[in-house]
Amino acid sequence: MSVVWVRVTRVFSRFHFGLLASLLLCVAVALAQSDTGSIAGYIKDPSGSVIPKAKVTLTNEGTGETHALITDAAGYYVVPNLPPAFYALTVEAPGFKRFESGDSGHQLVPALPLRRDISR
Repeated sequence: MSVVWVRVTRVFSRFHFGLLASLLLCVAVALAQSDTGSIAGYIKDPSGSVIPKAKVTLTNEGTGETHALITDAAGYYVVPNLPPAFYALTVEAPGFKRFESGDSGHQLVPALPLRRDISR
């Protein structure tokens, strides 16, 4: 009786292991999918030096929604969790000419980060 019980337990354990592995794979795939993206980059002057504290504004061309932020000490900016759309990018910094990317400048697609470095 104990030999039969050991075989049943092994088969049952393998079944549960397979089921658990399948479930974990499905959860990982579901969590990896996203319907948002991000836009990030560095703001630099013509010599390649970074521009800290530059004002970066992203405008969703479809809705008009804007996201404004200031670059960090390394001239870096990031805007996460943006819905897919076309975005216009504007950069302003004291002592520098205003930069505008123009219409349909940057298309953001889900789950793919978009990097835009600007040299002015």
